[in-house]
Amino acid sequence: MDVLDNLHADHQQAATLFEQLKQTDDPQIAQAYFHQLYEGLTAHSAAEEGLFYPSVRNSDTESLVAAFYQEHLAIRQFLQELKALGSTAPKFVAPEFKAKLSQLQQTVENHVQREENELFPKVRQYISQQQLEQMAAQVESAEAQVQDMITDPHSL
Repeated sequence: MDVLDNLHADHQQAATLFEQLKQTDDPQIAQAYFHQLYEGLTAHSAAEEGLFYPSVRNSDTESLVAAFYQEHLAIRQFLQELKALGSTAPKFVAPEFKAKLSQLQQTVENHVQREENELFPKVRQYISQQQLEQMAAQVESAEAQVQDMITDPHSL
């Protein structure tokens, strides 16, 4: 498995969590799903920004990578707004929380579509399979470090 496979798996996990969050009316379950989503997106973004994007940035990918940094900023802002809205468990199922969550989901889906359809094919053209596999271990380690820093689900 290489770094692109790992990032794709992260994208799929986020999509699943969005759907689970949308479908539940149980505030405690919604809170747990949101914590998983928050932790996953935060770790994923940090690993992409710290390791993946700098490794794949070249003249062919420069504008895409620059746009992805901006998209990550928007995603982080949505996550912080949702964190504030969901300060207590019942609020995780409130209409305003669900509306903001839907906006975040659309932003993430657009980001994922561009990343997987525009950036990933370019990366496969000029980075060897061996390098992609080595990057996978680095990205996994970076994600784990960030996730370790986010330890208390009730701090959300």
